[in-house]
Amino acid sequence: MNKQLAFSVIYVIAFLISACSPNASAPPVSAPTNAPQPTAISTVVPTVEPTVELTVTPIPLAKLKLESFLIQPGDLPAGLSGAQIRDTAPEMFKTLPAAENTIYQQFARDNASAGGVTVFLYDDKSKIDNAYRVIVSGMGSTAKPIADVGDRASVAPLTLDIEAADLAFIRCNAVVHIRFSGTSSVDEIKSYAKRLDTRLKELVCR
Repeated sequence: MNKQLAFSVIYVIAFLISACSPNASAPPVSAPTNAPQPTAISTVVPTVEPTVELTVTPIPLAKLKLESFLIQPGDLPAGLSGAQIRDTAPEMFKTLPAAENTIYQQFARDNASAGGVTVFLYDDKSKIDNAYRVIVSGMGSTAKPIADVGDRASVAPLTLDIEAADLAFIRCNAVVHIRFSGTSSVDEIKSYAKRLDTRLKELVCR
């Protein structure tokens, strides 16, 4: 073999040995492009709806139904009961200002008339004051102011011709007159007035 052939053989052997060497570097491995990537965690902020305030329009005074509020169980003293109901006031109130709404319920004792309760509803404040003054004036000289009933109240026990008691009070847009016949007890008529006043307060104050 000549020198050139021998050199070629040695070169080939050297190349094969280097190719099979464990230290030979492997071709770089690229990361897969479709590997899942971490996603950002989103924070959901709840939407707060605005609070809606409902406006309730009160029933006009002229359309209020008061029948069921006038007398309820436990209101009246023993022997006294409710009788006829009308939407007109007794003749004794004819000089009062005209009201938007009027209701009158008689009381009875032993099947005979024994007073009653009359409620007048007014939109006009001046008419309320006027009506109250007229009613109290008609109750006589024994009328005196009392507390714990309505915005203003007066009571008058009567013991001359008949035994009776009158009570008048204002509660917001209502003027009320009560008469018990057959008893002059201030405590009895005041107890009923307070119960009626509590019920009217929810209807006529606006």
